[in-house]
Parts: sequence; C-alpha cells; structure tokens
Amino acid sequence: GVEHVRLNQAPILELIGDQNVDEESTLTFTAVASDADTDIGDSLTYTLQPAIGGGATVLFHADIVYVGESLRLRLPFASLGLAPEWASSYMLQANIGAQRAAELFYTAEWVDADKALNCGIAADVLPDANLFDHALAKAEEIAQWPVNALREIKRCLRMHHREAIDAAFGAEQAAMARQAGSPENIEAITAFMEKRKPDFRNL
Repeated sequence: GVEHVRLNQAPILELIGDQNVDEESTLTFTAVASDADTDIGDSLTYTLQPAIGGGATVLFHADIVYVGESLRLRLPFASLGLAPEWASSYMLQANIGAQRAAELFYTAEWVDADKALNCGIAADVLPDANLFDHALAKAEEIAQWPVNALREIKRCLRMHHREAIDAAFGAEQAAMARQAGSPENIEAITAFMEKRKPDFRNL
C-alpha cells in the first residue's frame, strides 16, 4: 500500500510526473521502500511494488529517495524494444551522470539497493522495516524550516532543468511512438509470452 505524509500542511499532488507542476509552490520529499513505485508531490510516499519501467523512472523526479535493503529496480526499455519515458533519458543522467545512466539504460540490468546508493539514485539505504519511520523522521527534520525558504531552495535547484525535461518528454514520446508495435517490440512481447529468450538478430 501507499501512505502519504503532508509537509507544512501543503496539499498532496495526485498528478504523477506532470511536467507542468508549479515547483515554486510545491515540495517533493519522497521515500521509497524496498521495491518501489511512487508519487511526485508534496508528500512522503511509502510503497512496496516493483520499481520497473515507469515505476522506476518516476523516482528520478523526486528530491530525496530512500530505499529499503531489498530494492530491485530495472529500466527494461532496451529489452522490450522501447524508448525511455517520464523524461528519464534526461533526469537519470542529470542525477547520476551520463555514463552510469547509459549503462543502466543499455543493459536493462537489475539494480539492487547498494548499487542504487553507490550510483546516486538513492540518498540512503535502510532496513525495510525501518524505512518509513526513517523517511518520516527526515521529513519532519526538513519541515522544521521556513516553508518559503524551502520552496525558494527547490526553485533554485530545479529551474535549470525545466527546458531539458520538456525536451526529453517530447523526444521520448516520439521515440515511443516509433518503437511501440515495432518488430523489436513484438518479438520482445512474444518471447515473454512464450517464456523464451528474445531473438532480435534477424529483425
């Protein structure tokens, strides 16, 4: 399940990944449990669902991500014959660097908690049982400061990324339109349904 905690009594946003969110009036402090999918909004989010594809890429828009020790995260787009989404082609490399982002996208490998921490996807790794309490305590620590100062800090941190995020959304949508239903995508889906390894060599 998912739990939300309000910070400074601001409303929780329900629009996941909306690039038009007014970042001057919102704060995002997101905690991600072991296998995670999360909201973007003025909330601290705790969930126990696989972080695969969109469930992983939405994390890259969070201000702070904490993960549980059992985290398993994957960007499966190459293996599915598809393109990235949620502006992740920009946000991931902005967060962890171009080479590390390219490795995760190109290999479609599974990422555990230690790798998420070491490459910069996560701020910290906690025992699964302690994760939500830790994240809540951190949110309370942050919430002691003036909310307008926090908003201005966030605005300054994020303002440089807005145009690049919009461009990435557009490029990814066009790429996804080209790849969805392509021979590579059909082979990936067919192989999954037939429980076999896909063969992209002759496509």
